[in-house]
Amino acid sequence: MDPSSAGDDCKNNDHINNLIVAKKSLKLSLEKSKFLGLALEKAGPRLDHIRRRLSSLEAVVRSIRADKDALAAVRGHIN
Repeated sequence: MDPSSAGDDCKNNDHINNLIVAKKSLKLSLEKSKFLGLALEKAGPRLDHIRRRLSSLEAVVRSIRADKDALAAVRGHIN
C-alpha cells in the first residue's frame, strides 16, 4: 500500500465522521424544533384567552381611572 493512499483513507474517514456528526446534530435540531412547535401549539389557545382577559381588564381599569376602591373590585381577576 502506498503512503499517499493511507492518507486518503484517513481523510475519507474524517469526512465520514464529520457527516455522521452533522447528521446527529440535524436530527437533534429537528427534534427540538418539533418539541417547540408542539409547545407553541398548546400555548396558543391559552395566550388567546389571556389576551382577551387582558383587553377586558384594561377597559375596566381605564374606566376606573385608578380609584383605589374600584381597583380592589377587579383584584380577583388578576393572577
